Amino acid sequence: MIFTIDKFLPTKKVVNSLFQKALANKYTSIANEYPAEYRNSERSILFDSSISSHMWKTLEPHLTYEDIAGVVPFGFDNGGRWIPIGINECLRFSKYRKGGYFKSHTDGHVALGVDHRSIFTIMVYLNDNFTGGKTTFFDDDGKEILSVTPKTGMALIFNHDVMHLGGEIVKGTKFIVRTDVMFFRYKSSKIHHLDSNEHLEKEYVEALCEDSMKHTLEGNPEEATQKFIDAQKLMCARKSIPDRNPLLPQLGLSKDLWIQLSTYMDLKTLSRLQRLNKGFYEIFKDNELWHTIFKQLWPQLATLEYSKYMDWKNEAYERHHLNIYFKILVLDIGFKNCKVGSLSPLFPFSTFIRKSNGVSIMASEYNKIYQMFVSGGTLVLGKGDPIFRSKNFPVLPLWELVFGIGKRALNNPATPHFLIPLSDPYDVIYKDLNNTLRTPQTRLCFVDTAILSLMASNMTQGVVIDLGHRSTFITPVLKGKVVEEYRAVFPISGANAKEPEDYFMPQQNLIDMIDSVIKYVFVDNINDGYKNIKITGGKVPFIVRKFKEELTRITNEQVVVPQDPVIDVTLGGMMYSHFLGPDDFICVNDKMPFLKQVRYS
Repeated sequence: MIFTIDKFLPTKKVVNSLFQKALANKYTSIANEYPAEYRNSERSILFDSSISSHMWKTLEPHLTYEDIAGVVPFGFDNGGRWIPIGINECLRFSKYRKGGYFKSHTDGHVALGVDHRSIFTIMVYLNDNFTGGKTTFFDDDGKEILSVTPKTGMALIFNHDVMHLGGEIVKGTKFIVRTDVMFFRYKSSKIHHLDSNEHLEKEYVEALCEDSMKHTLEGNPEEATQKFIDAQKLMCARKSIPDRNPLLPQLGLSKDLWIQLSTYMDLKTLSRLQRLNKGFYEIFKDNELWHTIFKQLWPQLATLEYSKYMDWKNEAYERHHLNIYFKILVLDIGFKNCKVGSLSPLFPFSTFIRKSNGVSIMASEYNKIYQMFVSGGTLVLGKGDPIFRSKNFPVLPLWELVFGIGKRALNNPATPHFLIPLSDPYDVIYKDLNNTLRTPQTRLCFVDTAILSLMASNMTQGVVIDLGHRSTFITPVLKGKVVEEYRAVFPISGANAKEPEDYFMPQQNLIDMIDSVIKYVFVDNINDGYKNIKITGGKVPFIVRKFKEELTRITNEQVVVPQDPVIDVTLGGMMYSHFLGPDDFICVNDKMPFLKQVRYS
């Protein structure tokens, strides 16, 4: 892949700002790293995350699925699927004076981890008041395929392993900044292991790189460069660009017609067709076709704002296997009780665990109601109360009980994956879970109850007022994410209010708090905040009713109150479960830092 973006640095002011950085930098000769006949320039290195972030925001809209489909880092251990995630903050400024050049070469890649590497080079021209200095590209046979004339502010993006050169400067001085487009590998379970030949070759390449570094430190640039080139050639034999054959037969039908036909086939039929010949294989690799198939099979996910880099074929197959084999348990831990249920269509069940003088199990009284809402079985996902540490809370016996239920329901020896709706404070129950769940296979997904409550009403943002057992929580949600810094707690709740006056004596303070949260969070459109107020919880019905009336009177908007908070979060959990995949769950073990890796939304 090779392409340019004119005016990548959009204004003269931005270009001048970066150019001034280039001029202000202290450039050093690279004669101790490269022989002059190979590369003749000066270099300066700057680490600047703000510049790299700006570059990524500018570049990302220009990348398409076709640009990144199937690309991998050149070299070894590059299996799996790689997606672009940002720009390397290490900026390499180069200065080419008259007579400066860079002979034919391939670029090295940056590896910040085995799953975090660069694939593309991004080079930005900072000036064009010079003669010469074109960037020329060659194919594997050494034939010239493209020559790019520098323009101020233009970006040039290409795969690291494409052979290219920087032409000699005839007049003036050329300034560029070069860095890398970073990719992240996921779906690592599909990564192949190196065979014996690859392993030996990889060791040889590593030895060449070590020798190159050694010669550089000893002041032998000729030997260092030759060792580096030899290593690059071996690595570039394993290309970053996927093989594509445009001459494969199209079997006489247009792409649009194949897309229409595919909607009448199931995944099994499509898979069989793809194995018939290379023509079918190429046709049924089309990403647009698989996007249509995905929407046909899972219409409830059709409105999701997926990344434009989504591999829809891979997503369809994974969702298909997820529906069959992936087992999810829902665990809602409250102050007084805990509910556990299964989202698996193969092993549906519901249980209601209640704490009273110890943990006991009783059948759910809501089974018939849930049957109306949840297809494929029953689901119990209770609202629960805000979580507080309790001396009498039997964490270990509870988990022993849950695991017993989970293994029976999920066909032993399957390991349950838990979707856990939580209220503040998160760290209390999370630390207990971390201390009691020692198996590395156990995975958890923490979701804020406010998000589930809003999802039950098809809302992605609003203010959720939770009349909990100990306190009232005011939780703002914006674009599907909790705005943590403006989450507020009010000390009065439905549990300790005996009369309406107990709750509404400080009503103005409470209303002021809600008003402040809305004004700070919904800055662009305050009315959206007032329109999307939702009340959950509440142990005393008249408290909920009175509170709704008061808020409706003050805001002049209809406040949403569920008929039953258990059903409310049940529906939210059901909807949320459709969006879950294995990557949404975290693995609990002794080394995991508390809270930092927990996904709340």
